[in-house]
Parts: sequence; C-alpha cells; structure tokens
Amino acid sequence: MEVGVSDGAPIRSPLAHVVERCSGFFDAHPRLLALFFGALAILPLLFWTQYWGTNDEQGMSAIANGANSGVPSENLIFVHVAMGLLLKGLYHLSTSANWYYMMHMVTLFVSFTAIAYVVLQRREFSRLLRVALLALMFFSGVLVLVQSLQFTQTAFVGAAAGAAIWLGKSGTWRTLLLGTPFWLLAYLVRFPSFQGAVAICLPFLLAAAFRNGPKWLLMAFILLGGIYIGGEVFDQVYYHGDDASQDYVEFNDARGQLHGG
Repeated sequence: MEVGVSDGAPIRSPLAHVVERCSGFFDAHPRLLALFFGALAILPLLFWTQYWGTNDEQGMSAIANGANSGVPSENLIFVHVAMGLLLKGLYHLSTSANWYYMMHMVTLFVSFTAIAYVVLQRREFSRLLRVALLALMFFSGVLVLVQSLQFTQTAFVGAAAGAAIWLGKSGTWRTLLLGTPFWLLAYLVRFPSFQGAVAICLPFLLAAAFRNGPKWLLMAFILLGGIYIGGEVFDQVYYHGDDASQDYVEFNDARGQLHGG
C-alpha cells in the first residue's frame, strides 16, 4: 500500500484539519476576519514607538491643536480645510485627545479593514491564498505605514480602499456608493494622493467598464468629479469669502510658488 494513503484517500494531519476548520470559520465570517486585519494597525502601538514621517506632520499637528497660536486652527496647509474644520471642532470639544493623530489612525484602520474584506470576498481564490495575501500586505506595508505616520501615505491608503471596493467582484451601484467615502477621505487628507490614485486606477476603471457597463463607469467619473469640484468650491467659498483668512491665503500662495506645491 502506498505510504500516506488509506483506501485511496490521503491521510490528513491533525494540523491540516485544524487549519481547514479555522479557515472555514473565517470564510463564513469575512467581516470578522477583515476587522481582525484592520485591528492589526494598532500592533505597532504595543511593540514599537510611532513617529511622524515628516516635519510637516508635527507642524500641522501643532497648528490643529493650537500649540502655536493658542487656539485650534483649521488652516493646515496641506490638509483640506473641511478636514481642518472637523479637527478644529473636535479640539474645541477636548484638547486632551490628539485628534490629528486619530485622523491618521482611523483612516488607516477603516481602509485596511475595507481592503481585507474585499480580498476575503474573492472566493474564486483559495482561502489560504487570500489570508496569505493579507498577511503579506500587513507585514510588507501596514507596519511601516502605521509606525511612521505621513499624511500623503495615509490618504493614498484611503484611496486604495475606495478603489478596492469599486473594482471588487460585484461591481454594482451599491459598491460605488460604499467606496466613495474612502475616495472623499483621501481627497480631504491629501489632494495629490487622491489625484495620483485616480490616475493609477484609470485604466483599471476603464477595464472594469467592460464587465460593469458604461453607466457604471460614468457614475464612477461623476462621483470622482463631484468630490473634486465640491472640495474646490468649498475651499474657494470658505477662504475667499472670509476677510480674516486672507493672510493665510496669501501665505499659502507664496509657499506654493516657492516649493512648487
């Protein structure tokens, strides 16, 4: 008789049986496993010291919490004023919480969770492959992004989550609506990240139109355009309609000409 075979059936080890049962449980509960992978974003808090990825982060955090001027401010230079106003309101509610830091962590958590859920839903791939892909994503990227917080990277992760939802298996109107808040979050945290992610995803969106139809593609472009136009209109109305903001507008224009951004 062939070694490892009994009556024509392979002999399964106890470890293989345990792995199969565990993977079967998570396959039946993808939301639970997605939350688990999203929660891994807090792992660096337990074992490593987090730090700001650039000096800009420290400066904008000080502007947001009022460490520089004595009062919280929405004028965060690189971050959209709508996000600045949200952070300003939160700092007025409580100055003991680091809301600028929480902006990063919440964005990363919900984005990683969304990406994990989309991957786990692709059941044409084996369970082992799906979990392995998420593990590789975590150890090769998530740890670095969470340990060294940087607003451009955080915004790009948000856009990646939006793209993952849009390009997922279903490709329905519902998924378009579910992915849009992630695109909006990316825009508010860092516009160039939003812009770059749209450029990278453009050929994939065009390819998805063959599966989902031209109306789906048109709606995707409308949603992306709406985020951009709405954000720009809000910015213009807020700053150019307020005389008290003109000093900041002039400073930011001069900074942009000097640094090219």
